[in-house]
Amino acid sequence: MPIGEGVSDAFDRAADTVYNQGGFNADDMTNDAARQLLTATANTIKQGVDSHLPVDVPPTLRYALENNAFIFSGLKTFHALREVGLSMVNDDGSIKSFDEFKADVKQINQRYNENYLYAEYKHAVGTSQMAAKWVDIEADGDRYDLQYRTAGDNKVRPDHAALDGITLPPSDPFWSKYYPPNGWGCRCTAVQVRVGKYPRSNPADAMQAGDVATDEAKQKMFRYNAGKTLNLFPPKHPYYKASPEAKAVVQQVAKTECARSRYNEYLADDNYNDVQFNESTGAIMATHAGHLDDKPQRNRFGLTAFEMEKQCQQQAFRMRKSAILRDESRKDDSGNTLPALDLELDGVVMDIASVTDTTLYGSILCGKNKQLGRVKRKTGLVSDSLCLFFYDSRMFSHDVMLQQIEWYKQKIVEYGSKQRIKHIYCIVNGESEIKVYDL
Repeated sequence: MPIGEGVSDAFDRAADTVYNQGGFNADDMTNDAARQLLTATANTIKQGVDSHLPVDVPPTLRYALENNAFIFSGLKTFHALREVGLSMVNDDGSIKSFDEFKADVKQINQRYNENYLYAEYKHAVGTSQMAAKWVDIEADGDRYDLQYRTAGDNKVRPDHAALDGITLPPSDPFWSKYYPPNGWGCRCTAVQVRVGKYPRSNPADAMQAGDVATDEAKQKMFRYNAGKTLNLFPPKHPYYKASPEAKAVVQQVAKTECARSRYNEYLADDNYNDVQFNESTGAIMATHAGHLDDKPQRNRFGLTAFEMEKQCQQQAFRMRKSAILRDESRKDDSGNTLPALDLELDGVVMDIASVTDTTLYGSILCGKNKQLGRVKRKTGLVSDSLCLFFYDSRMFSHDVMLQQIEWYKQKIVEYGSKQRIKHIYCIVNGESEIKVYDL
């Protein structure tokens, strides 16, 4: 099926609805036809992302790109249907006949859902690949230089050819503006190279070259780094030009439809059970079949470790957060179970530690700091977050938490270890919000 074929059908149905209801405004984004068009558009873009994004990218990145695809598609739907509504009226204010209207709709459909959508699909593919690449680049820091490279053929546009060979550390501000792709259909890339293998470019000259390469009005919006901002599409794309009221409606509908799409994926996956979805909050709860329930010991509250994790998951779900208990059953080539992180909280992967004593905060942090290191060494998965679950709310103390965080930092220095925990999410039973500590 050609890109956009399903979207075109959804657009025709939505256009008919616009004509029958006598126009279109932001509130109409909540009707079935508009939502179906939004979802069809987002799924087309998402298909391109999913088919080209490496399977091992951090869930945070995958979720962010998926959310951006739905919001972008929502705003595109809003502008396209608004244009459909305006096309209903003749210059003298009279309403066009349905046949005249459909002729105009056909042209709008071709522009938005063939010409534009193809370019957007290709851009989403390129952007998602480069965003995934940035994860590895950022993890290495400035151990390597980064070099701008074009596709090197006769299709390279002159403006981008002028950037070919620019070599700078990843921390240089140049990469915040001119990390590829730098335009519709851009095939440029950035490659890590050994420091000293190529002479470093002059930062000011490189920035000026980037400014010149994207100087036209329609090019300036590409001055962003998708790996840093986690935006699949340029934040200054014309679709984002809408009133605050319209944006609020579109974003809420897009958020709900994105969550519904994600929920349906979990529901269709036999590896997950206890799949739930709260449509009013967009929160999802699911448990992987490989989430281990192999520790029969019970704590002071009479619960096993697995039961405590389920309690934590359910409390997070009540707090309007998506909480996925992950697969812990993966084994290495020797048949040994690999260390794992057991929770995905709104796309952020972390481990859960249940707190049963206020004196244990610091010890838990030190132990989990080591575990994050083991997980990285054994599986390559990098996380800087930890979830502390307080089944008994009396176990939580803000003052003690601050004291124990400082104790943990001192111990890490004494042990000569790397401080891996940067964010602590405290889920307290009965509370309405998660308490977050950024270290």
